[in-house]
Amino acid sequence: MTRGFRDLLEDLFKQVAERLAGLAREEDVARIEGGLLISSSATTTPFHFDPEVGFFSQIEGEKIYHLYSPSVVSEAELEAFYRSGRVSIAQVDLEGRDPSREHVFPLGPGLGLHQPENAPHWVETKGSRSISYTMVFETKQMRARGRARAANYYLRRLSLRPPRPGANPTADAIKSEAMRAVLPVRRTLADINRKVRQARG
Repeated sequence: MTRGFRDLLEDLFKQVAERLAGLAREEDVARIEGGLLISSSATTTPFHFDPEVGFFSQIEGEKIYHLYSPSVVSEAELEAFYRSGRVSIAQVDLEGRDPSREHVFPLGPGLGLHQPENAPHWVETKGSRSISYTMVFETKQMRARGRARAANYYLRRLSLRPPRPGANPTADAIKSEAMRAVLPVRRTLADINRKVRQARG
């Protein structure tokens, strides 16, 4: 990362931390990234959610952002995603979501938005190229909630009914710590299995 981009990322995060007390503190951040998004005209990004908080700024062209409340994603969908233990997007089905929970933001140069953790969205460009900048971050607390949801996935497979994260902080902490060891092993086994399948043709 060049010094200019690093300075921009650090400055933006500092502004967020100062203005949104409680959302992020520097000592709590587990991952922070920034990047330029360049899209051609008339494109659509499929409906998905991200396991991170995002701040999105439009630089050039027009982009229509369709952002939903995180509440439209079920705990079962969240658990199925977090059990993988990977930082990636979680593609979900748009059909059946409550349309009253959708917020549409037409973004032009100089406009932006805040994308909450696990807030599903889809994005479209119009008649010209689009250039955007995004800053995303995860906190240690967000990762702990993700691990608790991963544990809930496996508990649910045992026909149990685990409470959603936040209902029992002590249980959340136990589940999160338990999954610290399980998730890396599971990822390794999944990667080995994938490579074996590829080798078999």
